[in-house]
Amino acid sequence: MVPAAFPAVRPVKNGMVRKIPLDETRGRTIILFMDTLTISVPEAVLAAANMNTVELSTAMRSEFAVKLFRECKLSLEQCAEFCGMTIYDFLDEMSRDGTPVIDYDPAELEKEIAGFLKK
Repeated sequence: MVPAAFPAVRPVKNGMVRKIPLDETRGRTIILFMDTLTISVPEAVLAAANMNTVELSTAMRSEFAVKLFRECKLSLEQCAEFCGMTIYDFLDEMSRDGTPVIDYDPAELEKEIAGFLKK
């Protein structure tokens, strides 16, 4: 059953699609696709990790987002949204993990700096 607040929601495969009104997206139309993933976790694993299911879910989502960012599959903004964080909170998460946000090789960095110095 689709809630009345979301009349543009319709089922797609195993997930949902929600078209967000333009006034909520600063002039952009955004369509969100959501699927649910269910995994079984033995209680012994939760006990060993000293986590409950919510903490484990949050940690797994964060680790996966960092992995997708490292592989250039998602942007910083997309990863933060996936984790339910602000971009700044996700940047903090990545810094705790040691993941560079700006990852230039030395030649690219020299080229960028030279470009700024010319201006």
